[in-house]
Amino acid sequence: MASIQRIGFTRYQNDVSKIFKALGHPARIAIIDKLIAHERIMCKELAIDLQLTLPTISRHLQVLAASGLIGYEKISNVSYYVVNPELVKKAKEALESFHSEAENHPVNYRNVIFSEQPFQDSF
Repeated sequence: MASIQRIGFTRYQNDVSKIFKALGHPARIAIIDKLIAHERIMCKELAIDLQLTLPTISRHLQVLAASGLIGYEKISNVSYYVVNPELVKKAKEALESFHSEAENHPVNYRNVIFSEQPFQDSF
């Protein structure tokens, strides 16, 4: 993953940005979902479950690992991937902080136009 460190921002802002950048692809969200459901899983199983090629899964795993969201355990010649609950917690806390601050500054949304509305059935 390319460096996203930006001068003029706090370390916290850069760290949280790195986490959200890693989560910025639906395949990576699916990988995190699978890892949580299985506690640990190998790359080949992820490829089969998600119907993606091994190189594609491998690249997504690299991005997630570079962010610290996942780690791996090597047993013999097989790597088993796991979620790092501390970074998931950090992402949750960041979103909760954004939410709390946004609620403290209510806006009349009747006249606000957003470029995209989330699909109600996806949340």
